[in-house]
Amino acid sequence: MRNDLKIIDCDRHVMEPADIWDKYLEPAYRHHNVKMPGWYSFGTTIDSVPSSRVGTAGIVPIETSPATPHVGMDRYPMWRSKFKESIYRRFDNVAYVNDLDREDVDMAVLFTSIGLYATYRDDIDPGLAAAMARAYNNWLHDYCSLDPARMKGVCLLPFHDVKMAQQELRRAATELGMVGIFWRPNPVLGRRVSDGAYDPLFATCEELGMPMCSHEGQQELLPYFARGRNNNQFTRHATCHPMEQMGSFLALASDGVFDRFPKFRVAFLESGSGWLPYWLERLDVMHDNPIFRDGYKGKERPSEYFRMGRCYISCESREETIPLLSRLVGEDCLMWASDYPHPDDMEHFPNTVGGLFDNQRISEEFRRKILWDNPMRFYQFEA
Repeated sequence: MRNDLKIIDCDRHVMEPADIWDKYLEPAYRHHNVKMPGWYSFGTTIDSVPSSRVGTAGIVPIETSPATPHVGMDRYPMWRSKFKESIYRRFDNVAYVNDLDREDVDMAVLFTSIGLYATYRDDIDPGLAAAMARAYNNWLHDYCSLDPARMKGVCLLPFHDVKMAQQELRRAATELGMVGIFWRPNPVLGRRVSDGAYDPLFATCEELGMPMCSHEGQQELLPYFARGRNNNQFTRHATCHPMEQMGSFLALASDGVFDRFPKFRVAFLESGSGWLPYWLERLDVMHDNPIFRDGYKGKERPSEYFRMGRCYISCESREETIPLLSRLVGEDCLMWASDYPHPDDMEHFPNTVGGLFDNQRISEEFRRKILWDNPMRFYQFEA
């Protein structure tokens, strides 16, 4: 709590231990030699084949010395300085709660780091993908058990087999207490997020009240917008997050998913919120023009799905476009996210939320909605 306002971080990451697959993957699947290349790596190898282009660049050594080269995020002095205590404890759940306290965060929704990539490849065996999802979800449940009132997990699902995904979704919601599903907007097996093959999964989400959390990450093996045009960190990271989320919303709205499943909710995370007013205005203009409307299957104008409470979006606290979004889209769809401990806003840690309090163009009521009311409603937390 800060200034008498309670705070929910709607997108905060865990840093999984290197032995997660060794300890949690079912024995029947261990012959695939599923490994993380090191502590705090974003990478996973299956049968010695990496599941992303991250490779060893994501490794963060436990101990460093003049003789030990820094790699991955550990290459950056700011990262080592900001998260020194948590690095020392290997980002265990005790360190995690300590950092929640440092940031005045009352409740956090926990997203994966390795799961950004681990099963997101077309050549993975569906049974193995399901086993890896179960392993991660079991680990996350144990991790959150230190303080389940403050730490809320988002589950991984095996999207290669929809029936398996339904089964794991039901288990994660009813047995593990998960509050949402992690879903990359990239096509899996050529299926985009709105593909009719996912309708049974959407129906299960609706039945269980589980929202979809659309969350991108660069360096994937799956198709992504502008692939082939960007050959460095700057251009890849700048384009993949907003463009994939724009495409995700476009597919869900234009293919009628929100109308087929009227209680289904989606949040678009870690892409900033500044693109949303432009994108909704453009889509509405196209929708209202009969020449361009051909192929649009939604019953509502695209912007209405945000105004109706079907869609939400996250922001970082220092985005200057937040007041504009309030005027053009409304105040009930925006949620704050830190992306902890990833580098997006690490320079402001432990004051990543501070921009929302510093910006005098944001009203106290809107601030409360961003920090508490909207994520409470999206994740359907009990008051």
